[in-house]
Amino acid sequence: MLFPLVNKSAGRSFVMGIVTATLSLSLILFMIIGLLGIERASRLTFPIYSVVQEISIGEVMMNIHSVISVILLILIFIKLLVLVYAAYASLNQMFLPATKWPFLIAITMIMTAMAGSIYENPIQNREWNEKYTFVYGSFFALFIPCLLLVITWVKNIVRKTYRRSAG
Repeated sequence: MLFPLVNKSAGRSFVMGIVTATLSLSLILFMIIGLLGIERASRLTFPIYSVVQEISIGEVMMNIHSVISVILLILIFIKLLVLVYAAYASLNQMFLPATKWPFLIAITMIMTAMAGSIYENPIQNREWNEKYTFVYGSFFALFIPCLLLVITWVKNIVRKTYRRSAG
């Protein structure tokens, strides 16, 4: 949804951005697993904090966890902005309103109201994932595509019978 709004020559930059992000995430992942081990790194919610706390490089790097916290907050904010824009653009394309700002206000009000209850703690999130994520995901991954296939099949049958009776 965001990519068509960029110039035509942005394809190479987009791929290079994906490659750079993949390499940096892989390097960070290998560093964390190498320093903490697989079992300990998999149990921690934010293993990079433990790595920073355990490695004492000096007084200059002592408060690097605050820098990492700010970077994570900025990344979450950017991710939230992209999601809000995607919802806003989707609603605008779907309904084609005369004035577009009411959708933005409605999206922000809904997200503000849901912010306190969506992710309360990691334990609740893990329980939610174990109980409901498969059912929720399978609705969109299995039920809706199967329903669309059945509707297309029925539509083709109706169209063929209509052509036979008309022709």
